[in-house]
Amino acid sequence: FVPSEELYAMSTRAAELNEAIVARTKAEGGLRADVVVDDLSLILEQVSTIRLATAVRTRELRRRYLALFLDGLWVEGDGRLPGPAPLPEELASRWMPAADS
Repeated sequence: FVPSEELYAMSTRAAELNEAIVARTKAEGGLRADVVVDDLSLILEQVSTIRLATAVRTRELRRRYLALFLDGLWVEGDGRLPGPAPLPEELASRWMPAADS
């Protein structure tokens, strides 16, 4: 797809809200220290791809898997997360047209 200016604006706003959520939750001591804003962005993107035959079942499973993902973000988790967090340019590259091979 080709992102529109409106989509870029919504993405910017979503990033601002995600930053506020992560900062507030870390300040309260509930979020793992190694979680970054872009982790939340990718979790929400993954959950949004769940689509089943009915809107009700889609909503149920999206809520289920969002809860499962979010539980892993809390301090009670054991150890550090494997691998580095996504870089902003890695996320941005998903919106760029693929180069012809």
